[in-house]
Amino acid sequence: MKKIDRRIALIAALIVSGLTLYPAASLAACYSGHPAPRTEFRESRLVMIGKVVSSKDVMSGEDPDTVGRTVYTVEARRIYKGHARPVISIVSENTSSRFPMDKGVDYLLFVSEYRGEYFVDACGNSGRIDDSRSLMKELGLHH
Repeated sequence: MKKIDRRIALIAALIVSGLTLYPAASLAACYSGHPAPRTEFRESRLVMIGKVVSSKDVMSGEDPDTVGRTVYTVEARRIYKGHARPVISIVSENTSSRFPMDKGVDYLLFVSEYRGEYFVDACGNSGRIDDSRSLMKELGLHH
């Protein structure tokens, strides 16, 4: 009987720890929450539709076997806010806030700038254009 009680206690502990750790992990990635679309539009340096033309993994300086960041080359197809060259680089750090993108795909991008580098907030409203149509309509953006 004691073996069963220990197993039940262990299973219960694992379930409880999983339930408490999972939300903490998601909050760590989005500690500021998810911005409202209009707020993110207002606070972004650039808002654009961009097509990823290439990506390059940059190895970490701390661990040469680990990708530290990915630099995406993005063709600006339509700019709704701000000014950009026809092709820009967007950096995505290899952290819980990374914003992975796929080559050849169009994205609605809310772009910020820090220390001369463009980045996208993974907790924001950026996403594949096919998944962003209702958001674009809400913001009055035409493709």
